[in-house]
Amino acid sequence: MMKLKIGDQHVNVTEEDAIEVRDFCRLSSDSVLHHNRGEVMVRNDALPFAGTLTPDSDLRQQWFGSAVMRHPAKQHLPQLIHILRRLRDLGIAPGSTLLDVFGGSGSLMAACSPLYGGHDVAAVELAPHFIALQLRAWQHFQCTLEMQDVYDIPPGMFVSIQGDSRKLVEVLRDEGMREGEQVDALVTSPPYQDSLTDGNPKRKPEQVFKRLDKQARSRILPAYDITPQNIGNERGNKYLASMAQVWVGCVDVLRPGGILVCITRDCVKDGMRVPVGEQNRALIEAAGLVYLETEQWAVERLSFWRILQKKRAEGKGQTPVIINSESVQYFVKLEAVTA
Repeated sequence: MMKLKIGDQHVNVTEEDAIEVRDFCRLSSDSVLHHNRGEVMVRNDALPFAGTLTPDSDLRQQWFGSAVMRHPAKQHLPQLIHILRRLRDLGIAPGSTLLDVFGGSGSLMAACSPLYGGHDVAAVELAPHFIALQLRAWQHFQCTLEMQDVYDIPPGMFVSIQGDSRKLVEVLRDEGMREGEQVDALVTSPPYQDSLTDGNPKRKPEQVFKRLDKQARSRILPAYDITPQNIGNERGNKYLASMAQVWVGCVDVLRPGGILVCITRDCVKDGMRVPVGEQNRALIEAAGLVYLETEQWAVERLSFWRILQKKRAEGKGQTPVIINSESVQYFVKLEAVTA
C-alpha cells in the first residue's frame, strides 16, 4: 500500500492504482506554454465567474421529461452547454465519445444533440433506479433530437451502463470496450462524502430517512442510494480512497489529449467548509492528469440539503456556513514523448 496525502489527510492506495509520473511534452489543445524536465506550465484562462446557476426546471422537463426531477442533484443544463462549448475550444471535435462516471439522471446525454456536438455519450451509474431514470430521459430526449435533423451533424448515441466506477475499466470492458479503445472526454460531478449522514459517523443513511418528515421523504425517495457500496455514503479516508480509484480508472480510459471536467461544490461538515474541489483536484493530478483551469459559478439559491444545514445551525445559535459557488475544473491527459 502507498500513502497519498490530501491536505492534512493520508489516503491508502494500492501500488497498481498509482500512476507513475511520466515525461510528457505537448498538449493537443495548445494550452501548454513550456515543458522542462517533466514540469509543465499551463495557461489559466478561467474567468472569476463563468455564470450563475439559475433554476432550469422548465428546460430540463422539456428535454428529459418530468421523471428526472426526482433526482436530487441534477447537472445544471446552461452550465453543461457552456462546458460542451468549452470542450470544443479545447479540441474535442463533434462526434467524439464522452463519458460520465457518475451518470445520475443522465444529463450529459444533451451532448448527443447536433446543437452541442452530436457526441456519443456513455453514463456509468451504480444505482438501478437512476439507470431507469436515464432510460426514460433518453426516450423523451430522442423526440427532441428528431426535431434537430436539419443540422449537418448527426445526433449521437447514448448508452446507460450499470456498474461501479471504482472498477471503471472492468465495467467498460464488460460492456464491449475493446483493448486500446479510449474516450475523448469525461464530464462528471462526484458525490459528496457522507451525503446522508452529514458527517456523523454514528448515523446511518437509513436512519436519516426515518427522521425525515413525509414531505422531505417525497422529495428524495427513492433518489439516494443508501447501500454501503455508494461512494456518497462513505466518509473520510475511505471516501477519498474510493475517489482515487475512480480517477485512476478515468485516466486509463481517457485518450492522450483528452479532457476531464470535474464539477464540484464544497460542502459543510460539523460547521466547517470541506474543500471538495481541492480534494478532488489533488486526487486527479496524483492520478496523472494536468490541471488546466477552474471556472467559478455563482449559486443563486441553496440546495435542499444546504437549507436543512442552515436551519440546524441557526437552531443551535450558530452562524451557518453558506456555500455560494460551484467549481468546474478542467484537466488534460498529455501525450507521451515519442522517439
